[in-house]
Amino acid sequence: MTTSSRIQILISTHKEFIAPDNDLYLPIHAGKANSNYNLNYQGDNSGDNISYKNANYSELTTIYWAWKNLKDLDYIGICHYRRYFLFNKFFKHQLKLFTYAANELFNLKGSIKIDKMLLKNYDFILAEPLNFGRSIYDDYAYNHPIEDFDILGEVIKELNFEYFDSFQNLFYNTSDISPYNMFVTSKDNFDKYCNWLFPILFEVEKRIIISQDGYQVRVLGFIGERLLNLYVYHNKFKVKYLPVVKIDDEANSLSLRNKLLKYLLRVSNNLVN
Repeated sequence: MTTSSRIQILISTHKEFIAPDNDLYLPIHAGKANSNYNLNYQGDNSGDNISYKNANYSELTTIYWAWKNLKDLDYIGICHYRRYFLFNKFFKHQLKLFTYAANELFNLKGSIKIDKMLLKNYDFILAEPLNFGRSIYDDYAYNHPIEDFDILGEVIKELNFEYFDSFQNLFYNTSDISPYNMFVTSKDNFDKYCNWLFPILFEVEKRIIISQDGYQVRVLGFIGERLLNLYVYHNKFKVKYLPVVKIDDEANSLSLRNKLLKYLLRVSNNLVN
């Protein structure tokens, strides 16, 4: 990998937000085809796109748009307007003291600067896994209509039979999942992943009855989250798991912002001086 390698991490958003002051990031207005707002971000509704499916696919409409329309990249990733990879492991320990981080975190030296050795040494960067305390299948049954997941299994068996044993091993026998559909990988890996992912999702979409519940309507996004884990697991990719920092509206309160900023500036100065 050369120093001129082009890296872009997309920030999927449906609302205006304070973006990190870093050229590494590109905000994308997800679901712009259905939006009445002009956020002055790149929309996911140009070129070949599924922007109109955003209610069901969530941030996957951003991923689809990037797959079809971004060509001149060496590495690509995706995060959310309120969730970011924390590339500097030092801050992981400091953030244990806070539930939420303020936007000012992203102006601190090293907090969002990706180490290119990560990209060289690993196939995928993913979010640190969550442990459900039960199988991934049982957790899906607890939180979502399980018949949708059963249909997913049927589709995997029909379209990608070589993945079916991995499907059963991963989802029935393990309890850890890397969440949020967040990753960083090479553009080549990304294209191969999308070529695998979307035909599965489109077939599942044809067969399920999509709930009109405001949460369950995002069914293809939830399924895509699981499929990212299946793809990485089956192909035995070398993965680096990184913590994810969450920015919440609560962090916009002046007292919390000032408290957090003061603390992080102090520990940052100790780190870089």
